[in-house]
Amino acid sequence: MKTYGRLCTQFYDLDKTDKRAQREIAFYLNYAREAAGLVLEPMCGTGRILLPLLEAGILIEGFDASTEMLAALKTKYAAKSQDEPPVWQQYVQDFSSKKRYALMFIPFGSWGLILDPQHRVEGLRALYAHLAPGGKLVMEIDMEASELEPKVNPLDKAHTRADGSIIALRLLSAYDVSSQRYSVQCSYIDFGPQMQVRSTERELLEQHLFRPGEMEKMFSDVGFSAVKRYTSYHKTPVVNESTALQIIYECTK
Repeated sequence: MKTYGRLCTQFYDLDKTDKRAQREIAFYLNYAREAAGLVLEPMCGTGRILLPLLEAGILIEGFDASTEMLAALKTKYAAKSQDEPPVWQQYVQDFSSKKRYALMFIPFGSWGLILDPQHRVEGLRALYAHLAPGGKLVMEIDMEASELEPKVNPLDKAHTRADGSIIALRLLSAYDVSSQRYSVQCSYIDFGPQMQVRSTERELLEQHLFRPGEMEKMFSDVGFSAVKRYTSYHKTPVVNESTALQIIYECTK
């Protein structure tokens, strides 16, 4: 992968510890507790949701395409267990297993990182094939409306680590309406405790933003017959899809 390098992965973990992240974990934990069987998190990243679910006693597995993300997950897991975590490296469109899952979930915006439309179709078909009858796929989608809204605040961020060192991020973003491609030039700077620059990292992060009806058609094409749409972790129903910034889809096989 050309994204999610070492500094990006560190920043990602530091950036996902707010109240929204806690609500997100609770949301998926409720789904997992209701599921009658094995749970799968494709695109599991650093384990920010998978690991808390494991600690809660959920029978869960996961995979991700990023070696850096998986390395961070394994490091966190090793601090609490001598076993190997139930994760592996794989792209969604290549997923194949003899197992069938009662629940699969893909959190905030990750699905849009699959830029090739054919890979999105192949990936969704693979997930559907590995769901048990009555199993659910829950997926959070970033909609085009989220980028068309005016931006007020700058996108620069910084986080302080436990040892006093700082990792900073500067973003330059653009959106191409014709291709629905959201592009972000990311520059990461790793400062030591004395504010000396220790390393830098640059990457181009690209994401497909979805339009109304786009995901519904994909779900229907692969075989899902029951699809619910929410705009919050409180399961607030979607009223106007054209103005929704994010949509949570709950699809039942």
